[in-house]
Amino acid sequence: PYYWKVDSAGNQLPYFDGVEVLVAGDRQAVALGNVTGVYDNDAMWVGIQHLSLFLEEEPNRDFTIGHSLCSGMAIYFNYDCPDEDARIVMRNVDFRRACSLAINRPKISKVMFYDTLIPMGCSFSPNSAYFEEEVGKLYSEYDPEGAKEILDEAGIVDADGDGVRELPTGEKCEVIWDVYEHDLYMPISEMVVEDLAEVGIKLVLNVQHQLLVTERREGGEYELSTYDFFAVDEPLAALEWWVPAVE
Repeated sequence: PYYWKVDSAGNQLPYFDGVEVLVAGDRQAVALGNVTGVYDNDAMWVGIQHLSLFLEEEPNRDFTIGHSLCSGMAIYFNYDCPDEDARIVMRNVDFRRACSLAINRPKISKVMFYDTLIPMGCSFSPNSAYFEEEVGKLYSEYDPEGAKEILDEAGIVDADGDGVRELPTGEKCEVIWDVYEHDLYMPISEMVVEDLAEVGIKLVLNVQHQLLVTERREGGEYELSTYDFFAVDEPLAALEWWVPAVE
């Protein structure tokens, strides 16, 4: 059988007659394999954390470095988490807004992304006809004082002066955050933990293998979880995010 396309001389191109799959558990090894031409394609995340390696080899190799639509790491709040106190916090829009304002996105961009990121929340791609800049940048500026003010007005205050705020119920404002064992996610997560601690919110990192984090997220067993966010161009591009799964 032949593939439906032809080459520059008009000859029909053959189908693949075989595919060799290599299961790798180390991202750096996958990045090296891409740079040296060992792999034709990879299904493991090779990202900005490997950029220096690709830039070093670019003059000697036949490849082009491009940008993806992935907006990077996003934090997902579980409105239906098992813990009742945590559930109340997750559903509090003022708490979520304060968390967003407390994150120093410009610093993350400079330290981890070669200062290439545009501080923004979860929205459509700026290339999309649906994109609205006001919505895309809502609560994405770094404003720790504004975050503190929002928390104070919401009644989430540091009543005993220990640096960690209390909820209106009297419980500590302490949230468990599921994070992958990931060479990009981990350092970003540690920076976010420091940022939120500055405004009195204590995040406790629960670092696990990606499969376990995914299992907990899909089972609704988390409080905060980590995953990519893809800034798509149109709303039908990722229906699995909006339409319930059917078994």
